[in-house]
Amino acid sequence: MRHKTEFVISLVAMLFTVFLSLIPPQLFRLVVDDAILIGDSRKLIIYSSAIIALFLFMGIFGYIRRYYAQKLSQKVLYDLRNDIYSHLMNMSFSFFDRRRTGQLLSRVTSDVENIRFMLSMGFIMMIYSVLSISLTFTILCSMNLFLAVIVSIPFPFLLYGAYRYNKIVRPKFYEIRTQFGKLTSIIQQNITGSAVVKAFNAEELEIKRFAEKNEEYLRMNINVAKVRAKYMSALIFIVGVSALLVFWAGGILTIQGVITLGTLIAFYGYIMQLVMPARFLGFLVSFYSQAMAAGERILEILNEKPTVVEKPDAIELPPIKGNIKFENVSFKYGDKWILKNVSFEIPAGKTVVILGTTGAGKSTILKLIPRFYDVTEGRILIDGYDIRDVKLESLRKQIGIVPQDIFLFSGTIRENIAYGKPDATEEEIIRAAKLANIHDFIVSLPNKYDTIIGERGVTLSGGQRQRVAIARAILTDPRILILDDATSSVDVKTEYEIQKALEQVLKGRTSIIVTQRMSVVKKADMIIVLDRGRVVGIGTHDELYQKNPVYTKIFDAQLIGARAPKLAIANDHFRRALRESHGE
Repeated sequence: MRHKTEFVISLVAMLFTVFLSLIPPQLFRLVVDDAILIGDSRKLIIYSSAIIALFLFMGIFGYIRRYYAQKLSQKVLYDLRNDIYSHLMNMSFSFFDRRRTGQLLSRVTSDVENIRFMLSMGFIMMIYSVLSISLTFTILCSMNLFLAVIVSIPFPFLLYGAYRYNKIVRPKFYEIRTQFGKLTSIIQQNITGSAVVKAFNAEELEIKRFAEKNEEYLRMNINVAKVRAKYMSALIFIVGVSALLVFWAGGILTIQGVITLGTLIAFYGYIMQLVMPARFLGFLVSFYSQAMAAGERILEILNEKPTVVEKPDAIELPPIKGNIKFENVSFKYGDKWILKNVSFEIPAGKTVVILGTTGAGKSTILKLIPRFYDVTEGRILIDGYDIRDVKLESLRKQIGIVPQDIFLFSGTIRENIAYGKPDATEEEIIRAAKLANIHDFIVSLPNKYDTIIGERGVTLSGGQRQRVAIARAILTDPRILILDDATSSVDVKTEYEIQKALEQVLKGRTSIIVTQRMSVVKKADMIIVLDRGRVVGIGTHDELYQKNPVYTKIFDAQLIGARAPKLAIANDHFRRALRESHGE
């Protein structure tokens, strides 16, 4: 068990608090019967001093209990967040494809906070309440069994109310947690996509959409608050009835001389002392319902297993040359086949372009190589090793990836370039930046490599972000380099400079490129053409252009698209010159 020290200290302090709390009513009885009624001032001073000392010790042990319970609570919260976050980081790509980011955020933060209480303080409070109520009733029975039975009549109603309350609110709390996740999702999406929202003047639409979800969240919480208010009011009423029964039945017994006045006051003191643990039990039911609802949502995450896992006997992939072979590979996502019976071989050290129409499966092939997903059928070999037979870390550390959707962290440029190799030297970082043709830009900044680039690299242009990402991939010295349309956001001049810079670093490495830039396609050692998830052509540009209609169609379409802006500029110049020649 984690954090035994805090738990034991809190538990022991709680036990002392419970036992000490049972003494004051007995002292009150002595004060009345043995001091006030017989006029003994000396005993009055002694008993009063004992009461003061008793409450002092109760305060000390109460402080210790609360402090260590809170310390335990915070440590449990710390552990839970770490465990859930670690679990999320080890999940496969398919898991994040199915989950909304906002829902995951709410489970790591809000849901964890809800179950924290039950895993730490709630357990202590439950022991305190049950022990205090049990011992108090035992003492009441020893003082006068008849009166104890009378005052305990309302308490079964209290237990039934707690049962009904939990049954009603537990599903409601689950709905509240789910709705909170939806709110978080909307906030996360609109902050991330704020540029799109503003570009389409959709601020009012998004504000209205959030307000509707927020109103639903408000309504759910108000409904639960109504149920909670009814339960707590009923709890207070039941305790009040018990107090009334003490004075009604106890008063009769006192008048008849069966019990003393001090015993009656002590009885009342014990009944009032039951108010706090009884209220604790009431709150405990509420927190338990919230915690169980939150726990169910968290367990949904923790019970999910990665779809891509290492075999128990997985081996370390030795340093590779970079030969890649697809053998009858098929891949299905859900019920949809993305790739079907794909076979090809990429020799080590060659530059290969994967070309195809939208949705042909180009990016899927790139994600299968580092084993972000597992193939549905067939196998992928690297230097003769089935990638499912090797350790994931040893595979991925030899593959450099520049994705289409560039993600940079909100740190410095240096930290982003060295992300895959935190212990990289200054020389290694600069060399990678130079190869990616970003060094000159970086040194022109006031803080150079220590410049903070903002969340997702918002302070950089699209081309600059891509070159930083290329430097990040190069720094790890991978034998296989994957570029998923990595030059899509750069102009022709910058693209040419990047390609020229990469010529040296790509030598001796296997490079797999998805691109629509025909200048890159024509220089490739090999081109793989995809159409509807199947390989329909493999060869060089000259071979495919003459014999492969799919490739010819894609190439001509891209070539016309690339020429269109230049033709438009030329036509504009021609029309302007024509107008000037006519004196317009």
